[in-house]
Amino acid sequence: MNVVQTRLVLFIVTAVCLIAMPGMAGHSHAGLVQELDYSDSFTVGVNGRQPGGNPPNGAAQYAVENTYGNPAATWTPYSPYDASKDFSFQTPTSDAAYAAISPAPTGNPGATTGFMRPEKGGGSQFLSDYGIAYDLRTDYVVSADAILPGTDRINISSFSNLGDNIASPGALSVFFRADYSGSSHASIDIYAGGLAGTYEVVPKGQLGINDTNWHNLAVRFDQDGKKLWILVDGKLTGMGGAEEPIDLTYDYVGTELAGAPLANYAYSNNVVAIGGAQSFSYDHPWLDNFQVGSPVSAEPLTRVLDTFDTGADPAGVNNELGWPRQLGSDVPTSGLTYTVNGPGTADISGDQLRITAGAGAATTAWLDENWSALADTQYTIGAKMIFQSGQHASAWNAIVLNEVQTNDTALSLDLMFFIRESGYWAVWAGGSQIYDGTITGASQYDVELVVDEVGPTSLFDVIVDGNTLVDNGSFTPGGNARYFGLRYYGYVNDQFSMMDDFTLTVVPEPSTLLLLGLGAAVIPFWWRRRR
Repeated sequence: MNVVQTRLVLFIVTAVCLIAMPGMAGHSHAGLVQELDYSDSFTVGVNGRQPGGNPPNGAAQYAVENTYGNPAATWTPYSPYDASKDFSFQTPTSDAAYAAISPAPTGNPGATTGFMRPEKGGGSQFLSDYGIAYDLRTDYVVSADAILPGTDRINISSFSNLGDNIASPGALSVFFRADYSGSSHASIDIYAGGLAGTYEVVPKGQLGINDTNWHNLAVRFDQDGKKLWILVDGKLTGMGGAEEPIDLTYDYVGTELAGAPLANYAYSNNVVAIGGAQSFSYDHPWLDNFQVGSPVSAEPLTRVLDTFDTGADPAGVNNELGWPRQLGSDVPTSGLTYTVNGPGTADISGDQLRITAGAGAATTAWLDENWSALADTQYTIGAKMIFQSGQHASAWNAIVLNEVQTNDTALSLDLMFFIRESGYWAVWAGGSQIYDGTITGASQYDVELVVDEVGPTSLFDVIVDGNTLVDNGSFTPGGNARYFGLRYYGYVNDQFSMMDDFTLTVVPEPSTLLLLGLGAAVIPFWWRRRR
């Protein structure tokens, strides 16, 4: 099997076995929402927000920070007791109750710039629900970071109308209660407002949260599929704590969902909401980093796309992160430059990266970021390699990866694939040649290096112009850091090569796909498209 097929097997085995998966950091939503529709970090200063400020309902401060081209949205409260109040914007220094938490909460570095604290309520119980107009998708993820209250809950909800609460017709909510909660209710409940029904999912004291740190809570609402995915710190938490989604059409015999009471319950996606309840005024919940959008898909995610155009960067793409960076002084001309339609590239529009090297010397353009910090262990590096007309027969272009940025011409890199205009190619790893061969020569090649860092020994494929040259090769990374680069090795002074369309794509982790119900069933489709 090659690397892509090996990934398929790993996905299937993981899906069947449902092995335990570690939780993700509380403030990380990257693995849960793929395309954001709305998000709000409740940052003080945005829209005139003031620390400790509690503006009147409908004030500009309650406009959602980020709309991603969707209609503007405003946080709208439900207030059974006092319509003049809403949540306040706080920071660790403006909120005395937050500052009194000991030890200080962890898990949300963004709390320093602001978070929200519900202020509504009255009498013996404080109720808080805050919604924004939505109605964009029928399969959507709502996510927020929270410090859970000690006396009741946090809820993530989907409502019919702005101003609704959990008990309104067409409302569906998931309740989360910390293990230390003084409430007699379950750790996770589903509540259907139109039925006034509460349905236990996880028994009391079994949420896995027993501290006052920030934790990520998320719910995927799949209206068409009639399923709910409930996630706590990135871990799927289903019926009785099982790592599986809740199927609203299933008869969970012996539970409060016996007989599938929600199978025909029609809840609305007109509004998405976050909120909570607590029994005392001093027992605040805190919320931050709200997000709603599409669930992550099994398609590869583009981390970097660089067409080397000298004009505007493509919108929404990480482009030219520190590129180009030249290492090595054995370059007689300007080294790395941009050029427009240089020699040998009449069939390529736009600009290219031009790399110049001296006789018997290499020049490498490194992407100036250590990608190991992103914990992406399955990735593809791609580029178009273009040879100068009249290129020396022994010159070559290469894709390289290494633990440090170096111009070492001794080829002692973690992994390097190079190819000549003649079609001769080779793979080097750790200073030794491990593969070579010859294909039909050409003036340009589309090259992909597919890597799966499965452990101390990593796997890789090499694909050129859609043909697999190395199938399930292996190499040993030299360290934990990971840098990617494009290299040209020259044999005549002042000759150069050009690179274009550099891409770095990553494959979602099997655990992330399983958490959002994408599992093994979708992987064969992606694999067929990929190969």
